[in-house]
Amino acid sequence: MKTKSENILTFKDEDNGDQITMYYDIWLTVIREILMRYANKTYAESLKILSKDYYKKPADYFECIYLSHELEYHWAMIGAYGERYWLNDGCSELLPTDYYEWYEKFLDENNFTEPFKFL
Repeated sequence: MKTKSENILTFKDEDNGDQITMYYDIWLTVIREILMRYANKTYAESLKILSKDYYKKPADYFECIYLSHELEYHWAMIGAYGERYWLNDGCSELLPTDYYEWYEKFLDENNFTEPFKFL
């Protein structure tokens, strides 16, 4: 499993003890690759998109849960096309038919874990 230790974020819900771990670098890498594959962005364009506020490190448990609530594909499309991206011409709220296959293969080929782990 590839990670950068400074970007393994773990948060705990103080009310019920639930924990979430986010592999922040993996999350950003997956989004970058989605931007290039499915939104036809260049590497440079995808890095610029990743500088938007959508992709900042979460500061607490609830911010992390918020980010984990949607697929990385959703976060990529928001960055590329904006909120309610599915209303733009040529965009859809439906995932590409090969998305899950591509996602699993990408994680496996790069020896990555899932970006979020729930405890």
